[in-house]
Order: sequence, then structure tokens, then C-alpha cells
Amino acid sequence: MIKKEKRVKRNSEVNLEQDGFTLLEIMVAMGIFILIVGAITIFSIRTIEAGMRSRVMQNSLENARATIETLAKQLRTSYYVKINHNEKNIFFVDNRNFDKYCYEFSDGQLVVKKQAFEYVVRGDHFGGERYQNVKGCQDYFSERQVVVGDENEPKKILVDGLFRGKQTNLSILEESSSDKFRRGFVQTVIELTYVGSGDLNSTGPTESNKIIIQSGVSLRDYGVPGVELERLGLIIDN
Repeated sequence: MIKKEKRVKRNSEVNLEQDGFTLLEIMVAMGIFILIVGAITIFSIRTIEAGMRSRVMQNSLENARATIETLAKQLRTSYYVKINHNEKNIFFVDNRNFDKYCYEFSDGQLVVKKQAFEYVVRGDHFGGERYQNVKGCQDYFSERQVVVGDENEPKKILVDGLFRGKQTNLSILEESSSDKFRRGFVQTVIELTYVGSGDLNSTGPTESNKIIIQSGVSLRDYGVPGVELERLGLIIDN
């Protein structure tokens, strides 16, 4: 009797081994496997994106700092400074060589345009005909150069900012003048936003994806002796 019971038990164990896993067990195991793989994949993607964001933001921040320092040096001794009413571009004349510059926030980038002074030209077209026709940021013939921002599409970095300030009163060369003296001052603000997807209308960026830097500079120069603004193709706009 005992031998018969042992034989039946052994046969039952063999049958269970032959039956294998049930469908429910397989589905549960697959579900757990998919969850684990998905979690690992998401973690890996986020780690890669975080590393990419860090590199892109760092490169853009270094470019922005270099640009804001260069611009401050140029503005400090500039001959003529004019800020557009929307505060998105600034126009000035470098008093070392009379080259005309325009820095402008446009299309998610900070760009610069330059109109060089032509020394070979004399007479009525002082500096060249094209040079004479450049009176502001809207008049440039030269191509713009991106100084801060992503040149490739889709953009990973969007650049915005503003220029604020007041122009030096160039008609008054001395503070002791009876007329009101006004020293020029310019504040430059650059905002970098990481968007990753490059979608300009994306609602994804948060405050943690933004960096803002700014600089202020007083304008030291009150004009270039012997050179009137009219000769440069400009007029005083006080």
C-alpha cells in the first residue's frame, strides 16, 4: 500500500515537471521583464540627455560670457550708440577704425553684423558708399555672424535678451557745459534656454534649463576729434 502511494506521488511530480509554466506565470514574468528593461532604458536616456544638456549649456555659456565681455569693451570707447526701441538690437561705431557694428537678438540667436570703414575712399563718400548708407541695424549689406546660439536645426539652445541704456550727449564735450550733460550707459542681458527638441514653441523648458547673465558698462567716449557724425552718415539723436 505504501509503495503504491509513493508511486502515485512520483508520477504526479513527473507530470508537473512536464506541464512547465502556465500562461499566467509567463505573462507575469514578461510584464516584470518589460518594466525592468523600460526603467533601465528611461534612466539611460535621461542620463544621456542630462550629459548632453550640460555640455551644450556650458559651451553656450562660455560663448555668451566671451561675447558680453567683448561687447562691453567695444561699447566703452564707442563713438555712437543707438538702442532700438524694442531693446533687441544695439548699433554703434567703433572709434578706433570707424567700423559700424550691430548686435541683435534674432531667431533664437545673438548675431553681429559689421560694416567696415574703407580708408581708400575720400570725398563725399567718406568710408565708402555702402558705409554711408548704414545708419542702423536694418541697413547692413554684410552677412550676419552668429556669436551665441545654435546654428544647426533643430536648435538645442535658444538665445534671447535685451539692451538697455542711454546715449551719451555727443553735442556736449564737457561736463561743465551749461547744457544738460548725459553720460552713456548700456546694460546687456543674455538668456540661454535649453530646449533639446529645438521646437521654438515647446513648453518643455523649465527654469532649471535657463541661464541669465548680464553686464553693464559706462560709455567713456564723447566723440572723435575732427570727425563729425554727419561725415559718418549719421545724425545725433538725443
